[in-house]
Amino acid sequence: MLLNKLNPHRKSESGNVFAIILLGVFLLGALMYMFQRSANQGTGNISKQQASIASQEILNYARLVEGAVDRVRRNSCSESEISFENTTVAGYTNPNSPIDESCHIFSDNGGKITYSPIQKIWLDSNGETDPIYGEYTFVGDSSVDNVISTRSELIFYAPHLRKEICIKINDSLGIDPIAGQPPEDNTGMVTSGKFIGSFVPSPSAAGRIGDSGSSSTISLEQAGCMYESSNCNGPTSSCYNFYQVLVAR
Repeated sequence: MLLNKLNPHRKSESGNVFAIILLGVFLLGALMYMFQRSANQGTGNISKQQASIASQEILNYARLVEGAVDRVRRNSCSESEISFENTTVAGYTNPNSPIDESCHIFSDNGGKITYSPIQKIWLDSNGETDPIYGEYTFVGDSSVDNVISTRSELIFYAPHLRKEICIKINDSLGIDPIAGQPPEDNTGMVTSGKFIGSFVPSPSAAGRIGDSGSSSTISLEQAGCMYESSNCNGPTSSCYNFYQVLVAR
């Protein structure tokens, strides 16, 4: 009672401090929400360190898939029996694949790895209207010019990446940029669908990465990240795509 008489403003000061703390917590929460929302939508900038880490993770995952493909092939799976069926994205059911899943890349009976989607913060949001946006994709209707022949190969794609990540991937692979831009290919990465056991016998120039008849500057590379100014969904009609040959034919 005596303390209240000696400090008549103590209660009001305590209330003000409590209100300020609540306001600070609210603002911090709002800031974290906006940061997370921006990251999930693939907008804003990422640091050089983030781009470097992302590029290594993508390359490591591509190599992991390549190793799983080699594993099932050593277990007598033919090219047409390889299945990328998984529980995350649809469209990869291969009728040629054994029912015991011994040729399934994403099965404990086959390749023994797990399918993972691409992290949204790694993506250019301009491509989000593309049905395969955010997906690692596996196709059999494209080829890399002069890797083996003009026949289609089994190819792993990471489409719609940020430019910074694309450049970092090429740095790791020893592929030089041109005027600060990843190598351009106006004709490659045109796919008719996900791989379900069949290959296009001889892709047209529109399906060949690094076709000598185009303005391409990427050729003879088993893996690389390129800038494609056409055949890409999005308001800017441009995108950055990584590819890795899984089976050269």
